[in-house]
Amino acid sequence: MYQRVCPFCSSEKLKKFDAEGDWKIDQCLSCDFIFTNPQPTVASLASFYEEDYFKDERHVKKFYNEDGTMKTAIETYENRIIDIEGLREKRGRLLEIGSERGGFLNVMKQRGWEVEGVEISKDAGDLALENGIKTFIGVFNDFEADNKFDSICMYQTLEHVPDPKEIIEKAFNILNENGTFVVEVPNIKCFKLKYSKKRRNESYDLPRHLNHFSPNFLKNEFEKIGFEKVIIDMYPPQSLVKLLNWLNSLRKSSAQPEQHSTTDSKIKGKTPMAVRYENSKTSIISSISKLFPGWRFTIIGIK
Repeated sequence: MYQRVCPFCSSEKLKKFDAEGDWKIDQCLSCDFIFTNPQPTVASLASFYEEDYFKDERHVKKFYNEDGTMKTAIETYENRIIDIEGLREKRGRLLEIGSERGGFLNVMKQRGWEVEGVEISKDAGDLALENGIKTFIGVFNDFEADNKFDSICMYQTLEHVPDPKEIIEKAFNILNENGTFVVEVPNIKCFKLKYSKKRRNESYDLPRHLNHFSPNFLKNEFEKIGFEKVIIDMYPPQSLVKLLNWLNSLRKSSAQPEQHSTTDSKIKGKTPMAVRYENSKTSIISSISKLFPGWRFTIIGIK
């Protein structure tokens, strides 16, 4: 459906940002929001997230083994755990919007969180339910919370929804005081986007990606809605990530004894809260990421 006004500020001052096949991307000249226009109908959205979606080249390695069987091993999700726990003193109720098959929620449940998910894909939601993860199958607009949450997260999901402003507002309203709203999305300001057609196609992912965010735009919107504090974590270019992972593997292979992650150590059988930390290494990575931003970023709003 073609939109003649900006979904965030209702301005009619729109211009073409880019296009791919039958799909166009517009940019609002008033608030700088970038969105796919026209968009698929709300009724057709679920059809884009059937099982084939999890088998495409971007997702197949995450969900399937090389022989085609479904992965059952639990991922570590270290960055996500730090996102959720690093700004909190204790655990509580966690809601994930776009919870897929419940893999991350299963990890957080084992860490002591009371978890719940919202997932538009019936195929994925049914698998989560089978694995004991409380999941609402449908869109977040139709989800009714029985109690407020201490943390709500969306990983690679906000770009898929037709009404992102309403989603942010609803998340804010069902958070407890001092609750955190964690959102990870593709970065429309990604450095590689400027010269790589493959990166553009993956980031645009038309028509599934209805919204295309920059860090400054989302930070402004979070503040307008009422979040007291907003933190943005930028990610470095993928080439730097690969180099750091390689150097880290060399360090681990020579380190004695093995160094444990901030998220996997245990004290008297109880898993401690993950810790956000800053040092010279993270400072350098942060500086590089601001100059040459990677394909995604995370924004955390504290109510």
